[in-house]
Amino acid sequence: IGDFDLLSQRAFPGRAEAEQEATLSFRVSGQLETRPVDVGNSVAEGTVLATLDSADFKNALNVARGEQAKAHAALEDTTADYARILNAQKEDPGAVSQQYVDRAKAAKSVAQASTNSARSAVSLAQDRLGYTVLKAPFAGEVVAIYAEANETLVAKQPVVRVLNQKSIEFKIDVPESLIGYARQVTSANVRFDIQPDIDIPATIKEVGREARQGT
Repeated sequence: IGDFDLLSQRAFPGRAEAEQEATLSFRVSGQLETRPVDVGNSVAEGTVLATLDSADFKNALNVARGEQAKAHAALEDTTADYARILNAQKEDPGAVSQQYVDRAKAAKSVAQASTNSARSAVSLAQDRLGYTVLKAPFAGEVVAIYAEANETLVAKQPVVRVLNQKSIEFKIDVPESLIGYARQVTSANVRFDIQPDIDIPATIKEVGREARQGT
């Protein structure tokens, strides 16, 4: 009981941070075309924060769609040929050799594989085009800008940092001798250095078990 009373009377230093925060970047490389937000702007979830020049990505998608159309046409031709050869063999088994049938079947399989590959290429090109638009993953405030319009960016290069400051987390370290009582604590207060006389009610979110030197 004495140790628990000691815990309830103790104050622990810690640090405050936003519960949601993200440094955002594009998943593809390219030239920054627009960045309609600045530091201090409030943004809703899904707000467009920046865009890359999408011309090359649109061209790549059009090329992929063209290859898909060609592959689909080839598949239709080989499927029709295979069906016709099978029908001819059925009507007159001696008129069509099994080797000829096997070749037609193999050609159909190759065309099917090409069609599947072309479909995947279109899907990838569509994804890459979508990656040229950077959106806010949650509502918050823009707190940092790392790139300007017309700048050439590489994939994963930081562009914008967004924080949701409506919910703040405060992290503290508790001595090993007291951590066992942490789950018995039903309430806690937080004080900030700039307002040391004001207690802010807090809710205990989680208790970690990672050991550090002395805590």
